[in-house]
Amino acid sequence: MGFFDMLLSKLVIKAAERASGEYLEKQNQKKTAPPTVQQSVPYPPPTKQKEKVNEIPDGKYRDRNDIEEFEIPKGCTRIGKNAFKDCKCLTKIQFPSSLKEIDNSAFGGCASLREVMIPESVTKLGDWVFSDCSALEKAYIPDSLNGSQIGYGLFSNCTALEDVRFPKRLTGEFFNVLKSCELLTSFEIPAGVTKIGSFAFEDCTMLKSVIIPDTVKVIEHRAFSDCTALKEIYLPDSVKIIDAFDTFRGCTALEKLRLPIGVTFRKKFDDDVGIGTCFWECDSLKTVVLGERSFELKGTLDLNTLSYMYARLAVEGDMRVSSYVQSNIRDILQALILKEDADTVRELLSILPEEAFSKEDVLEAADSAGMMGVTEVYDVIYAYAVRRGIHIPE
Repeated sequence: MGFFDMLLSKLVIKAAERASGEYLEKQNQKKTAPPTVQQSVPYPPPTKQKEKVNEIPDGKYRDRNDIEEFEIPKGCTRIGKNAFKDCKCLTKIQFPSSLKEIDNSAFGGCASLREVMIPESVTKLGDWVFSDCSALEKAYIPDSLNGSQIGYGLFSNCTALEDVRFPKRLTGEFFNVLKSCELLTSFEIPAGVTKIGSFAFEDCTMLKSVIIPDTVKVIEHRAFSDCTALKEIYLPDSVKIIDAFDTFRGCTALEKLRLPIGVTFRKKFDDDVGIGTCFWECDSLKTVVLGERSFELKGTLDLNTLSYMYARLAVEGDMRVSSYVQSNIRDILQALILKEDADTVRELLSILPEEAFSKEDVLEAADSAGMMGVTEVYDVIYAYAVRRGIHIPE
């Protein structure tokens, strides 16, 4: 390389180095230069609007044990099935005035929930909504449910519940509503209820009194079983059917019972016992009022005892029992034979028309009295058979 070529190369390198230094200096100046006005005022983030909640979906918070208090959003109209089921740590729930419906088992198993105040806006409660809320002490059901059908098992197994307020009027069944509410001491069933369903008050061991409205027609099995503090119960004339098995079983403190005339004890399947186990273990029962007639009870209330009461009312001239006695004449005669009450048998045979006693009824009664050795009753029936021209085999 010649002299001029070397000189030219050095000049190019120096120019490149100078240009590079100037470039880096400018870049550093840009980094340290104060921002322009436009750069120092960033755009504000967009405002986040609250999402409207029309309902709490089915199972939304189920099994969430991190929730202690919860406020249902305003505008919500429905709480879905199992929405808060088994939220074991939930102690407080606040409902909005927009709420219309609480669906099945929405708060079932919320074992720490202590108080429920349902707003007046609610018009529908599903099944088992607050079942197994074992810490629940106080509950308010609004008058907006007047005349409505409430769900099955509403407060079932709420063992701490002692203060509960229902609307004055409901309709349909009262099924399993307060089962095992062990601290409940008294209750008035709302007017309009037509059926006290199975297990309605079963195991309410502190229940001392219950008022039944004259709209109730049916009382199903185990409705009052093991209500061990219940001392007296008045069944109005509207009650037409009582299940014959376990309905009042285990009411060990029950002392007085009022039954309507003509009430039917519905048998269990092919059970021929009649009353069956309806009043088993009611060992304190001493007084039974049938209609307006009071009977002192010695022993248990069974079919024979009840039949004897009807026989006494018939011979005392209570015309309201005539139809029942004629329809159940074999049970009536059998009860009188067991009581060895020849006088009542004689009176009954004299006041009832002949068509009330079929030939088979007379023969069966005579055979039963003869086999049991109740000779006075047998003689009365035998004499009646002779007058009727009915032959009784020796």
